[in-house]
Amino acid sequence: MTPYYEQIARFGIRQNLNGIFAEPRGGRHADKPAIVILNSGVVHRIGHHRMYVTMARMLAAAGYPVLRFDFSGIGDSASRSESLEPDAAAMADIVSAVDWLSETRGIKTAVLLGLCSGADIALKYGHTDDRIVALVLLDPTIPPTWKFYLHYLSQRATNMQLGGGQLILGDSGGLGDPPGPPPQPTSNPQPKAAQPAQVITREMKPGSPVCRVQ
Repeated sequence: MTPYYEQIARFGIRQNLNGIFAEPRGGRHADKPAIVILNSGVVHRIGHHRMYVTMARMLAAAGYPVLRFDFSGIGDSASRSESLEPDAAAMADIVSAVDWLSETRGIKTAVLLGLCSGADIALKYGHTDDRIVALVLLDPTIPPTWKFYLHYLSQRATNMQLGGGQLILGDSGGLGDPPGPPPQPTSNPQPKAAQPAQVITREMKPGSPVCRVQ
């Protein structure tokens, strides 16, 4: 017998939101809030490689009630009848989830857990509801500060020095590669030999989201 049990949770104004509620079999500790796990983009409530299933069961075994549900229009949850922007719809769904925990389980406080865009939604919603006592943010979008750019430039400079290259600032102030020798003209150009395929990589711009869903 597992130290927790799971059941289907259905809630929302039109009962359109669906999820799984996991609770310790011996009853939750009175001082522990519920953990509400939010969707990451369009990935439904099981999470990447079933990570939310594993996480929810481990937390429930540790004494925490856990609700993982699908936002409206994702997974098993039907779309909302009213027209809302995606972020506004997700925040309205969280209200319904926390209300359900309070009204049906008597749980008055909750922790929001989100990955990537789920973390962004948690960050936007958390300060609007006094029942949210903590946030668990995995890979959220955080605007970079001047200290980030200072660290970024110092790392680039160090890498260039270790590689024996030159550190060059372009017109825009960005770092560039040292210029190579100019091409030499030839009166009898020869066809270029086929070059092996190359893998081209590109650095992410500072502050760009990894899997933001617009």
